[in-house]
Amino acid sequence: MPNPRVGILMPVYNVAPFILDSIQSILDQTYRDFELLIIDDCSTDDTCGIIESFHDRRIKLIRNEVNKGLVYGLNLGLQQLRHEFIARMDGDDVCLPNRLENQIRFMDDNPDVVLCGTQAYWEEVDQQGNFGKSYNWDYPVSDEAIRVSLLWSASFVHPSIMIRGDVIRSNQLKYDENYPIACEDWHMWVRLSNYGRLANLSDRLVRYRIRKGSLHRSDPTFAMQLNQQVRRYYFASIGIEDSIVEILLSEMGLSQVQFNRLLQAYRLFVRHAFGGLNAQQLSTQIGNRMVDVFRNNGLPLTSLYHIYASGFRPDFKYLKKAIKYGFGR
Repeated sequence: MPNPRVGILMPVYNVAPFILDSIQSILDQTYRDFELLIIDDCSTDDTCGIIESFHDRRIKLIRNEVNKGLVYGLNLGLQQLRHEFIARMDGDDVCLPNRLENQIRFMDDNPDVVLCGTQAYWEEVDQQGNFGKSYNWDYPVSDEAIRVSLLWSASFVHPSIMIRGDVIRSNQLKYDENYPIACEDWHMWVRLSNYGRLANLSDRLVRYRIRKGSLHRSDPTFAMQLNQQVRRYYFASIGIEDSIVEILLSEMGLSQVQFNRLLQAYRLFVRHAFGGLNAQQLSTQIGNRMVDVFRNNGLPLTSLYHIYASGFRPDFKYLKKAIKYGFGR
């Protein structure tokens, strides 16, 4: 039989309360030409028993004899999957039925796109599967906006993405083991950006569950260190000098003088990055970022004037909220 066009990579660990719904959401997809590869990282609950209760030839289960971590499972999956497209999924999230169909159609229509994600619903849930608040989660859609957004965040919902398999294989790409608990996806997307265009669909096609005790909630200090490492890597790949990068990475505990120094560093960055990143997107997103810095550091309202005077143009609604915040202090 011919290889399915899509290989879905799902690393799991102790997700017994969620895995049934997650797998079923894959099996219920309107696009059915796929293989679902599940890498179990030595779960100690009934995760594997639930997986094995499904009798579908498209499901393949690999069980680690000892716990080896998320990045090991991701890279093992990339080695195993020899498909035209590689999609990601987590064992505690749910896909909407037309996720794969919409992404395949988009990738077929846009052969220069190497990475495609979707928007998502962000749902809070406890370890027993009880749901709390739900939010809409939006990331930039266009290649130009995503490349700028990657300066500050992963810019993709990891379990929503689809990658061209030949790009992974021909460039021997894998997740970096230096990012064991966070930012492994962000670092990968920065590297993938060298091989083609990036895109997010505007549709919400994944329900992303945030669990207490999950990797998203672990060791925020270490996660922030990894965050800074990815940003440093991206700035360096653009060719920004180390002295400027260090200023760009300093956004907390700033005085007015240091805030102005940061603005100047961003002006130097824009001059260097111009041509590689979209100038209008840079102006808006740096403006938004600096409004956040103004708020987080409790700086005087005159700081907002300095943002405009430096040539950055934050979104009007964003700026309006900041002005209201400044007068309300």
